[in-house]
Amino acid sequence: MLSPHRAQNSAIRQALRERGFDTAAKPLPLVDTVEKLQGKERQVILVSYGVADEEYVEAESESLLSRNRFNVAATRAERKLIVFCSDTVLDVVPTDRCVLLESMMLKEFRHYCCDGSAQIPWNSAEDGEILLNVQWKGF
Repeated sequence: MLSPHRAQNSAIRQALRERGFDTAAKPLPLVDTVEKLQGKERQVILVSYGVADEEYVEAESESLLSRNRFNVAATRAERKLIVFCSDTVLDVVPTDRCVLLESMMLKEFRHYCCDGSAQIPWNSAEDGEILLNVQWKGF
């Protein structure tokens, strides 16, 4: 059985292949954990916090909300950083003070992205139509 992180990486790779990537004309981008980006840069970095279960977020908050992990991901983007993150991840309040302080960089990033916002309907196979809250920072 794949770990949740490996399963998510696999699902992202499959979705990219379904959209024409993994060919000579459109090579498959690197899809991996933040640890694999250490010391490397990319034009565009897409970070996915693919967690919506509050209990899982709380159980994994020390790793998931780590300031260092977010910093590595964010500082590897040369041109654009895109972060997918559920409100569950951003709204959880860790009970451990150190973990709470570590989580503040990611939590404050939501407020940094304040130049625009929109709600976009999305059809989910599991939940039907859901609204995605999209925020951005323009330069």
